[in-house]
Amino acid sequence: MRGRRTPLHAGTEPLDSSRGDDRVLHIIYSMKQGGAERLVLDAAIAQSRSDGQGGRFPAIVVCWNHEGALAGKLKDAGIPVTCLDRRLRPIWKVPFFLMDLRRLVRDIRALAHEHRVRILHGHLVDGIVLAALTARATGLPSIGTVYSNHIIPFGIKRGSLKYKAWHGATRWGLNRVDHVVTVSKEATQSLIEQFGVPANRASERPVVVTPVPKSHSRAEARAIFGVSEQTLCLVFVGRLVSNKNQADLVRALALLKERGLSVRLLLTGEGPDAERLSELSEQLGVGDDVSLLGLYDDLPAVLHAADMFVSASISEGVSLALLEAMSAGVPIVSTPAEGNAELLQNGVGTLSKAKSAASLADAVADLWADKNAMHEQAQRAHSFYEEGYSGAKALESDNRIYDLVLERGAGT
Repeated sequence: MRGRRTPLHAGTEPLDSSRGDDRVLHIIYSMKQGGAERLVLDAAIAQSRSDGQGGRFPAIVVCWNHEGALAGKLKDAGIPVTCLDRRLRPIWKVPFFLMDLRRLVRDIRALAHEHRVRILHGHLVDGIVLAALTARATGLPSIGTVYSNHIIPFGIKRGSLKYKAWHGATRWGLNRVDHVVTVSKEATQSLIEQFGVPANRASERPVVVTPVPKSHSRAEARAIFGVSEQTLCLVFVGRLVSNKNQADLVRALALLKERGLSVRLLLTGEGPDAERLSELSEQLGVGDDVSLLGLYDDLPAVLHAADMFVSASISEGVSLALLEAMSAGVPIVSTPAEGNAELLQNGVGTLSKAKSAASLADAVADLWADKNAMHEQAQRAHSFYEEGYSGAKALESDNRIYDLVLERGAGT
């Protein structure tokens, strides 16, 4: 295991220690491109702004495994970021795992001391466990944030040794930090029921999504991807992983083409399922109609080319991608997955009748046949986004939670 610490904030101005701010050390696996990581990025930048519009809890970020693509954006905002470049050996190799863990906590403790932080804030299960362990070593108050209704990865078989290890570590971490934050009431209730988190130590934080700028006309955006005016253009933005279930999007497209529709599917994101999705597209005879764009930099172009945003996810917390589609005025069709079903209530999106490619294809075809309904849904969704997902609400929530744990103190 390597133990190199790589500071990423060289060339940026350090935080002004004369401000008397209560600094927060954010602990996360990496700042890769992902929904949770983007929320950490936005929250850290909002707290650390020096123009009078920021919060009172400037951020320090430690990526305990590797940097990730978003670390540079933190650096650009003048936020100190440290990469520990640590690895944890498998938990069943108990002596080695504990040795790795002890070294990792030691490094995080040193960072907390170096930056004179007042609060430890762990993100995702590993970050929460590390925040809890470091809190025990430092006496600092700690917070953990969960970003999904399903914390244990879907690929881990229930009842297996790995599942039991995940569940045990998750329960321990969630019950050792001083406060737990989620992004939805459903997620909070799940933590209370599944992991025994006390209700008075859990709360929700509003999700904030930066609106997608109108940087392209529809015609310009579609020209970038070679989509004709008459073609139904479907898009999805997210990691190519099993939980996102993009395979059903490909299957739905094939079913729509069997009905005689001209359809294109733009998939933006990267992940382990990319090759499998490419192979499936060829097997179904729609290889020319599915575009795997990878980490495409120009998200506005993708969304402004779209007629609909489609999702077949198995489960979500609060989907940032859906909120971005709402901000861009793109109608949404989704399977009734946990998270998406709650977000798309009251006519702000269309839910298929079942979690299947066939049902999703039916919902897409029905909405495509009613252009007035598409337009009205997009308007409702845009209003819903503007009313519920402003940056000011999230900043107020963060300040309130940080004040709460400082007032309570560690271990209460």
